[in-house]
Amino acid sequence: MSTFYQTNQEGTNKATEEITNIILDAGNSATSIKRKIKKMNKAKHSAGYDTECHTLKKNMNQLSNLLHRFPKDPAIRTSYLLQKRQYKKLVKNKNKEFKQQILNQLETLQSSNPKEYWKLINKLREIDKDGTKKKNEPDFEALIKHYEELNENISNDQEGTESISKKIKLLENNISAKQCLDKSITIEEIKHNIAKLRVGKSCRPDNILN
Repeated sequence: MSTFYQTNQEGTNKATEEITNIILDAGNSATSIKRKIKKMNKAKHSAGYDTECHTLKKNMNQLSNLLHRFPKDPAIRTSYLLQKRQYKKLVKNKNKEFKQQILNQLETLQSSNPKEYWKLINKLREIDKDGTKKKNEPDFEALIKHYEELNENISNDQEGTESISKKIKLLENNISAKQCLDKSITIEEIKHNIAKLRVGKSCRPDNILN
């Protein structure tokens, strides 16, 4: 500010206006700078994690920040440890409740709605132990090792092969087994097996639905 201002009301107003403009220009230039914000990965939560767990974790994080600011405060440390213990216990109980709910659901769907039952089974197969989805990436090293060792453990056990062949011949010569297989199929047996068929299954080449 090399300008000279008069020591009166008008000079004071001009000086104030110029200082205000300088501050505003500095603020505008500072806010116009674009900062790169890193995207934070979402935390992986276990199955059954809900809003109650989220609220308790938020309170625990607030106490953690206070503990970093005042590490020697015994009251804050005690509150933080108590909240942490409660959070872990709550998450564990929620996980148990979720698993029990799934088991109850499977038990009811198995007989009432087989389609929804298998949908739920397939969904559970995609979920890992910690509640996150499994990555369907093959372990190539394990596959290579499997095929390398596939034919290494084949043993030429002649005695075992002969004993199996003898058992098969004995079964073939069993009269009671032959009579059972050669017995004609009755209408009662057909009706009994038709009643056991599940609905909603795909038909065979005869295009007759269950």
